[in-house]
Amino acid sequence: MSTAAANGSAFERLGDRLASVVEHWMPSPFLFAIILTYIAYVAAIVVEGTGPFETVLFWYDGFWLFLTFAMQMVLILMTGFVVAYHPRVNAGVTSNSECSTGSFRPPRRYSARTHSA
Repeated sequence: MSTAAANGSAFERLGDRLASVVEHWMPSPFLFAIILTYIAYVAAIVVEGTGPFETVLFWYDGFWLFLTFAMQMVLILMTGFVVAYHPRVNAGVTSNSECSTGSFRPPRRYSARTHSA
């Protein structure tokens, strides 16, 4: 437990304790993927009546289709990252974000109450 958490509120200490228990006892997500793959394999053989080798071929074909989709998503993420960190784009994002820091003052609007006729 970190010193910041030891000096925190009771709620923070409880959260830290629960997080450490979950990190210690929760299995790896890869293990879940392997177990679910075996469950899907057995279910495909039992429910669909396909042979074991035919089921492996279906999995193999589906894997490459999924890999194509995954690489498209990687290209989208990397392109967005590269564009966002380009100096000119980054400067534009930074100048637009000044509104939330409090240094930006909106223009004074014309109001009938402040203008006497």
